[in-house]
Amino acid sequence: MGNLIKVADGFHFLEGPRWHENKLWFSDMHGYKVHNLDAAGNLSTLAEIPEQPSGLGWLPDGSLIIVSMLDRKLMKLKDGVLSIHTDMSHLTPYQCNDMVIAKNGTAYVGNFGTDSVESKIHKTCLISVSLEGEAKICADGLLFPNGTVISPDGKELIVGETFGGNLTSFQINESGELSHRNIWARVMPLHFKIITSIVRFLNIPLKESNNTPFPVPDGICLDSDNGIWVASPTTAEVIRY
Repeated sequence: MGNLIKVADGFHFLEGPRWHENKLWFSDMHGYKVHNLDAAGNLSTLAEIPEQPSGLGWLPDGSLIIVSMLDRKLMKLKDGVLSIHTDMSHLTPYQCNDMVIAKNGTAYVGNFGTDSVESKIHKTCLISVSLEGEAKICADGLLFPNGTVISPDGKELIVGETFGGNLTSFQINESGELSHRNIWARVMPLHFKIITSIVRFLNIPLKESNNTPFPVPDGICLDSDNGIWVASPTTAEVIRY
């Protein structure tokens, strides 16, 4: 295991870390701000998002796109000015979360599929947003689509289904649409998924909590060898697949 080093503190609930232009960019969800940190440890605050920031990404012109969770919008920060890139509230009733942006500027955004960790979990959608800000559902039937990556050739999207326990892949066509859904890797053991499915079918109360003894995918990233690193909140691990 590698050495763990604290590079900054004093935050509330961090999400959406990205390495961009030799800086670490991240959202402080419950601090309502987006920051970046340079190699010397200098912290900059870039934007305040009252409805909670989450996923981050960049358009081809360098504009920063920020997921605004509670009102289900994408915000655009360009030349220090914050504006609405798109409104996704007509496509999902649930809080939006992580996001990845393709080289052509198409954003793919996940959402919770539940009102809280103690509410019923619903299958939900992945939303695509064009460079011009047109939002539509591009995939459905997902259980808490969360961290998302795109392969270097731009032809495959992999999303972590937090409550599905899988890394799920799709092929991306030239227009940015998704098809050929497949399980890229099972993060949660299949037998545990079967047990929890039976429990829910029988209407036995089941509380989703951080005490699950098996990993689930939250944030993910892709390395240079096409391995996927998964942050598992249930086991406090980072695991490579």
